[in-house]
Amino acid sequence: MGAVLALAAVVVGFVLLGPRDCGCAPPGEVRTPIPSDAALLPSDFVLTAPWEAGERRRIIRGYNVAAHQGFARPNRSNDAYALDFNLERGEPVLAAAPGVVTYAGPASGGWESFGNIVLLEHAGGVSSLYAHLDAVAVRERESLERGAQLGTAGNSGGVRTHLHLSLYRDVQLARGERGTGPFGGASVLPEPFGREARVGLSFGQCLTADDGG
Repeated sequence: MGAVLALAAVVVGFVLLGPRDCGCAPPGEVRTPIPSDAALLPSDFVLTAPWEAGERRRIIRGYNVAAHQGFARPNRSNDAYALDFNLERGEPVLAAAPGVVTYAGPASGGWESFGNIVLLEHAGGVSSLYAHLDAVAVRERESLERGAQLGTAGNSGGVRTHLHLSLYRDVQLARGERGTGPFGGASVLPEPFGREARVGLSFGQCLTADDGG
């Protein structure tokens, strides 16, 4: 009897919490506390979800968890405000804002777990990283418009298939004996996100890609 009640509680919990938590919070609702000293996007910076318009994807790993660490460490990666999304292998990964390709290819050394990456430099000292790509479709120093395809999602780096998205301010690219990957600068909150302005993003929440309107 106890086992039946326990199972019923799990089912009820899924019914009540699952679909609701997968939905986007209404504009203005903050689910994730934002530190007062957090690095923020410039007020005029428009960020769009890096997958095809109209598609809806879930956050499977949020801010400042075991795999997302570092706010402003000078000689290490800073991914405290990274987000992981449940893109499927082969799904197009798009530029979240206009920018220039700083690096496109395999990460290595201390960044090897990122797999294949694309690092874009945007206006205002902001850069974005797209990791674990199955394939890369751009080249270094290429100028891209918002929505340009960077490659396809995958599981490179020895992880389950997903897209890792990080934003940085004043990031640097390590290249040489220590390996290849982003370091330094500061981790930047990826908010607001297009029409999801002022929403505090969190695990389990979903975002629908739009045109940045």
